[in-house]
Amino acid sequence: MKKIILIGLFLPLLLSAQKDKGLHFQKDMSFEAVLASAKAQNKLVFIDVYTDWCGPCKMMNEEIFPLSSVGDFYNKSFVNYKINAEKGEGIAIARKYFVQSYPNYIFINGDGQLIHRVTGYQKEAAFLEAGKSALLESKQEITLLELEKQYPSKHKDKDFMFLYLERLTKIKAPNTQLLEEYISLLNETEKRSVKVTRLMANNATLLNNQIRLGPIFDLLQANEDVLNKLVDDKAIRSTSINFIKELAMESSLNLSIKEKDEVPLAKVVDLAPSFSEDNFDNKFTFQLEYNLRTKNYSKYVLDVQNYVNNYLLKIPTDSLLERDSKVYKEVRESYIQDMGNTPKLEEELFQYLHTQTIQVARNLNHFGEKLLTVGSNRNEFEQAKNWISEAMKIAETDLEYYKNVYPGFRKSYALALFKTGQKELAIASLKKLISEIPETTKHTKGQEYAVLLNDMQQNKKL
Repeated sequence: MKKIILIGLFLPLLLSAQKDKGLHFQKDMSFEAVLASAKAQNKLVFIDVYTDWCGPCKMMNEEIFPLSSVGDFYNKSFVNYKINAEKGEGIAIARKYFVQSYPNYIFINGDGQLIHRVTGYQKEAAFLEAGKSALLESKQEITLLELEKQYPSKHKDKDFMFLYLERLTKIKAPNTQLLEEYISLLNETEKRSVKVTRLMANNATLLNNQIRLGPIFDLLQANEDVLNKLVDDKAIRSTSINFIKELAMESSLNLSIKEKDEVPLAKVVDLAPSFSEDNFDNKFTFQLEYNLRTKNYSKYVLDVQNYVNNYLLKIPTDSLLERDSKVYKEVRESYIQDMGNTPKLEEELFQYLHTQTIQVARNLNHFGEKLLTVGSNRNEFEQAKNWISEAMKIAETDLEYYKNVYPGFRKSYALALFKTGQKELAIASLKKLISEIPETTKHTKGQEYAVLLNDMQQNKKL
């Protein structure tokens, strides 16, 4: 009995001790208070920038932050703070430090100056190394702030610019214009160098995309042989000029949309494949994206009808089936070569069964939804309804394969019915869809569809 009592008395203390081993975050403190605390202790601030929906963020919380090695080092070395990038003061902080991906781990000094950054899920050793790198960076003889102050008088100095850009690249700071300025200082031999190619390539990654169509992309394209050697030697992350091209096109499109400037768009469209080369990402789709996001709805409506009716719907069914089969065969052969003929082979490969046809269905539904949103008359809504109906017909050829997209198509079709005046049928269709939602997705899709149903029943303008 005494042993049981003693265990009962000490168990909370043992659990508390275990809990205390991990990384401790400051709670109930404002950002300004955290900075002041760090300054008073002569420490850096470590900030975990997360979102509610970020899977790797949750993995870090569960697997890495509780480790005693992590707690010992981070609690001693930093003032640790955690912010949700989509809530409260976290929104402004994430914007200030140009957070673009999650999890995002930033290290700043007591004055709020960004010192170091790492992104993505970190294993124990890598996470500890990130902290050590931040401490080393903070002890640099020339701080980033000092380099920033020197820039106006030294921006024509190639050595200075390289040093400045290397430091900016480490913290993934916006530096596209500076990179382009630096390139303009170089002669042809310098542009071909390994160090310049590496610098540009490190600014052309998924987590640090500073590239757009122009001097940086042109340099990397011209240096493709140097780039490939760096990848082979693992001097940079595995990448390819085609992937860099996609990043550059995406950035240029976003710049064009932001500034409502068709000059960058023209570069994107010029480089984009034709419809025959790529049925799903091509000159048409980039132009459509631009018109939609710049709210040029009248042009979007005309162009999307032309694209879907005269191109997307004209893809021969036989051609799609052939391409489905070809992709499946290639993936299957590659899988067997890498993994062997495992018992779960067919189950693993099921997702590759209709890779081309599903893209047609998704596009038909996507463009139908957009037309329902920006269209202005019954004829346009009827057109959207027809496209979504075609998407549903494709899905109904193999409901098991299309089970993840078919409910969304049905929701879109119910909305199309509503907007074409068939309100009772729309409500009945949506009710039926809601009743058939699996328990696993009721808390997400069920709620979304229920909101739409309520709006329909109240005869709101949708």
